[in-house]
Amino acid sequence: MRTLLLLALLIPVARAEPVAWKLPATELVRYELREAGKQKGRIVTVQRHDLRGGGQYLPVSLARSDLPVLFALRLPPPDTAKLELAVRDVVPLRAKGLLELRTPDEEAAEIVATWSFFSHGREEKGCRFRIRDGTAGVRTVFDRKQGHVRSARIDIAYMLRKIEPRKGRGRSGS
Repeated sequence: MRTLLLLALLIPVARAEPVAWKLPATELVRYELREAGKQKGRIVTVQRHDLRGGGQYLPVSLARSDLPVLFALRLPPPDTAKLELAVRDVVPLRAKGLLELRTPDEEAAEIVATWSFFSHGREEKGCRFRIRDGTAGVRTVFDRKQGHVRSARIDIAYMLRKIEPRKGRGRSGS
């Protein structure tokens, strides 16, 4: 069992200014995605074309390895967020998140989120996995002036079940 304790003085704000991405068409933001305890990670870039559906981060072709980044870079709507996600090789996902906006200072906003997600619906052609019992806890620091995420920490877990082809029916169930 591992316990992580973080202590910070944060003042919740009832009606804080909304946070929004501010990326010019020609700019991009680079992040390094690194697992805890590892020295190297992979580079993730965000460009304006990645901001869709109301200015939220949503890559064009979503893979399971993109889920931590997706949840970490979501900005808060007024209360809860509900998503329907098409993920390569996975039965479509339903995700529900509770996002809280906190304001440590005028230049930065802290976003604390808890997400739950699972595969929902029929197995489509090409789906090899189902996800169940997915959870993600996120702490994101958003730069209000620059209009992008400064840093994010995410704890994500889910059960992945391989879909076995049904005899004589294939994976699509038809």
